[in-house]
Amino acid sequence: MRLYINKAHCLSIEQLREYFSDQIDVNSDIYWDLLDYGRSHDISKWLQEMGEEDLACQLEAIDYKLDDSAFFVEMCRVILGEEIQTFTKPDFSQCYNVENVLHEVTDVDATVIVYLKVLLPVNETFEFKVQTDWGIRAENINPFYSKAGENVKKEFIFRKRPNRDWGEIKFFADGLPLSHAPLKTRDVKEENKKNFRVKSISFNMIRVEHGAFMMGATEEQEEPNDDEKPVHKVILTYDYYIGETQVTQGLWVAVMGDNPSYFKETSSLGNEWECLPVENVSWDDCQNFIRKLNELTGKKFRIPTEAEWEFAARGGNLSRGYQYSGSNDPNEVAWFSPYFTFDSETHPVATKKANELGLYDMSGNVCEWCSDWKTDYNSSTQYNPTFSIGSNIVVRGGSFLTNANHARVSCRDDYSPEDAGGMSLGLRLCLSE
Repeated sequence: MRLYINKAHCLSIEQLREYFSDQIDVNSDIYWDLLDYGRSHDISKWLQEMGEEDLACQLEAIDYKLDDSAFFVEMCRVILGEEIQTFTKPDFSQCYNVENVLHEVTDVDATVIVYLKVLLPVNETFEFKVQTDWGIRAENINPFYSKAGENVKKEFIFRKRPNRDWGEIKFFADGLPLSHAPLKTRDVKEENKKNFRVKSISFNMIRVEHGAFMMGATEEQEEPNDDEKPVHKVILTYDYYIGETQVTQGLWVAVMGDNPSYFKETSSLGNEWECLPVENVSWDDCQNFIRKLNELTGKKFRIPTEAEWEFAARGGNLSRGYQYSGSNDPNEVAWFSPYFTFDSETHPVATKKANELGLYDMSGNVCEWCSDWKTDYNSSTQYNPTFSIGSNIVVRGGSFLTNANHARVSCRDDYSPEDAGGMSLGLRLCLSE
């Protein structure tokens, strides 16, 4: 707490005394930190102007070597004419306590979520620091906006280091160590994952929590196309699951008994074709596949809507605002074709970096069918949008045959539902909770 004194408080000695007395009564257990000019001659000058030269001389006589707390006590003694309680700065380890900590770990980043409990109403901004073996993060926190005893949620993002544990995590306020409750570790990727199996083929679905996002050509999307505009707010009011990877040839064959993919025999992977994404499938083919998959599993799998697809590709509520799904560098996350150079074939799923939700290949490898017919965007806010009228179906994500521009999370393509798209069209599953 800082004591701010200006001439408005010093129009009379009575007013000055009332100001000091009021501050003490309200904040009797709070440390006082005088501003620099609190030690200057300003107050004694004001006292002289009010004809209180004796008090001004007493203020001038205060030992300037005293610390702030002792100096304030002496000022109060002189101005109020009485002794007051001595104030001391509270121990930060007693005033602030780390109430709860979660480690949220994905393939991309690790987040320390700290619930900081403000135990005393200290109105002074302080530096809160998290120190781990992965690095140090610090942030200034102003408890003025929080009530005593309430939790203040703070998130600190650390870049994940492969094959490294957290090590020891320490917390500091103004450089002083804080006490904290036992740490709770939460692996977001595993916690939000559901596993399914068809015959010998296993596949995972990742939970996407409901939320809102700006859909379309947001500012990080370079060289957007006209059909990505205008940017508009979309609110998804429900949670859903989406495929960790594109549907593989292995899963397709386990469900359908045949393999329509172009690269099933030409692939250089030999017997590892099962982990390649299925391609050369039309929207109608995908509907037949899902119908049979649901019969085998008893679930209600489907193809994601365009809004569900883009929200997941952007990383859902964990989004870092990347241009591509999981990075601003397409080489980190996407199999695509640079200008004038064509990649020869599809690649096994999950061999590039995942996005914030732990989803692979939402940029590149094969394009992915959505459930919506393509329509023009408008600027109005939309809730759970779906579109069932049009001439072509939306396709998202780009492929190994397209350039990086098509791999952006907002880029839109479309095909007729009967078109299998040659070797570039595949799909990703969706499942409502």
